[in-house]
Amino acid sequence: LEEKPPQDEYEKKHFEVATILSNYSAYLTVFLPQILPDNAYRTRCDFDKIIKQLKKEAYMEGDYEALPADFCDDKSILTQARSLKKELEQLPNQWKTLAEFWTERFMFLALSDSSEAIEAHADNLCVGGEYITHVWALLLHAGCSK
Repeated sequence: LEEKPPQDEYEKKHFEVATILSNYSAYLTVFLPQILPDNAYRTRCDFDKIIKQLKKEAYMEGDYEALPADFCDDKSILTQARSLKKELEQLPNQWKTLAEFWTERFMFLALSDSSEAIEAHADNLCVGGEYITHVWALLLHAGCSK
């Protein structure tokens, strides 16, 4: 969205939450896909596909119109991202909306109940644990579920 964080203190806090949780989710996708609800292999393949699309676009020197038709179809992740960006820029409190989205997304990820994710959380606890693993354990013992 904006290249610089907002100056308003209220929006700045939302900017920080949205940025931290977004970055943490990206970190999990790259380094700990087995902790996420979807199959780790599929998560990795989807991530690699998006990176490939981004690299391809960078080579096109940012000229979106010049991209091949099969790359810019309506289902392209980049097409969807651009559309979402435009919608978010129209919102009066875009950073609050993004902070709420990433908070909900993080809670969804923490409550992953696939056998692969549960095993990954258990393994992580043995070595000190990942932040999301501690949240998972807390929510599990509090009786929370999807």
